Amino acid sequence: MTRAEVRPHIAVITGPTATIVNTTPLRAVPGAFAPQRVAQTATVEVDLGTAHPQIRGRQGTTTRTIPAGTLLPLPIDADDAPEQTFFPSAERLYQEIDELELDDDGQPRVLSRHADFTHFRAGAPGGLPGEQARRDYFAYGDGPHRGEPDVAALMRITNIVQEVADGPYTGIQWLEGTPVVEETLYWLGLLIDTRKPIVGQVAQRLHRSISHDGPRNLVDGVRFIASGAWDRAEPIGPVLVADGLVYAGRDVVKAAARPGGYTAGLYGPLATIDAIERLGLEYVPTRRSLAAAATNLSQLPEQVDGLRGAVQVIDGVPRRLREDVRVAVDIVKYGRYGLAADEDPPRIAQRVAELTQVADLGGFVLEGLAQNGWATIELEQALRDAHYAGLPVVWTGRGLPTGTSGLPPEPFISAAGLPAQKARMLLMAGLLRYGAAPRAADPTAPTDAERAATARHTALLQDLFDTH
Repeated sequence: MTRAEVRPHIAVITGPTATIVNTTPLRAVPGAFAPQRVAQTATVEVDLGTAHPQIRGRQGTTTRTIPAGTLLPLPIDADDAPEQTFFPSAERLYQEIDELELDDDGQPRVLSRHADFTHFRAGAPGGLPGEQARRDYFAYGDGPHRGEPDVAALMRITNIVQEVADGPYTGIQWLEGTPVVEETLYWLGLLIDTRKPIVGQVAQRLHRSISHDGPRNLVDGVRFIASGAWDRAEPIGPVLVADGLVYAGRDVVKAAARPGGYTAGLYGPLATIDAIERLGLEYVPTRRSLAAAATNLSQLPEQVDGLRGAVQVIDGVPRRLREDVRVAVDIVKYGRYGLAADEDPPRIAQRVAELTQVADLGGFVLEGLAQNGWATIELEQALRDAHYAGLPVVWTGRGLPTGTSGLPPEPFISAAGLPAQKARMLLMAGLLRYGAAPRAADPTAPTDAERAATARHTALLQDLFDTH
């Protein structure tokens, strides 16, 4: 049986702050409707010829039968308004799309015609009874549920996605907020050991709002998984499918809060998804990802050297990340015309002291001038001291980097074309793989032997940045 003859079974995982599962508020005002299920089979009377303005010559009325269980837009009662606008999972979202939306040919069941779906939650934006905001779920906006996931939540998300990837599914749709999905997709490409596709899914506009873009993005994501275009000798890594385009998770960057607001820097999208059923890739990424990544869960050691001793990274069979591992990588941004140049070293030194006390593993990413990453001599020296204190420093430029810009000054690591937010994710993965850098007795004046030991560790991390 060929792939085209096998019906896909897709795992849908709802992640944090996902606009795609956020709905417009339910308001009990005249003309406000929301999809609700008909409890009993009903007969209604409708005007003939009102399905389309060009239907002519039909006068009078007729009856239509609405079966029990039909999802229809109906008026809202004041008691129907929930505390939150987010769906706890994407299951209701998929039901509404499948039962209320039509494809370009006027056909219903735009999702279920292509695949079967099983739904999961991993830091979803909507809570269930008994769950705690900012721990079990992560919404955004000005409401009381607003919260950002921390590193422990990232470890839980990683374990959930790996467990799902090990299951009997053709691929995974990962739903998350538009500003941050690029970071999570890149992280999943570094940590998840699978050959299955992971497709990021987003929406710029709330579900049920005018011109909401989420349904089309989801259907395009399903079509990408069903196409098998991702099935290569080496995994192409997670992708973002949005606005009719397929972007590599490593390259994609959100540039504007509107449909069409994503860019992919130097390389552009991998493919387009339009009305034709046949789908292929225009080019194939060469960076290591998923099953081929040196940092995936199968490759991570059970234990590494940390800032204050041994750190347990992996537990159990199957192998999963320990959720209590504290990995902290700070982004240091440089902008011209700051205060006195000698104010940076005390600030960095204070942060180094804090990280060595509260984190198991840590480091810094310097976002300096575009493209070369340069900052002041004083800031550079403070970060060099941090590097020899066991907290490696990655060197990148601001904006949207386009390819490598040569090697930075010693002993720093080149981000190899990654923007700061993704360089941070790779450094975190690299620390889980290789542990903390060796620490000099006096980081401001390391010996030759200490420099050499740090250089060996730096070379391992640099290889990751050059290949992932």
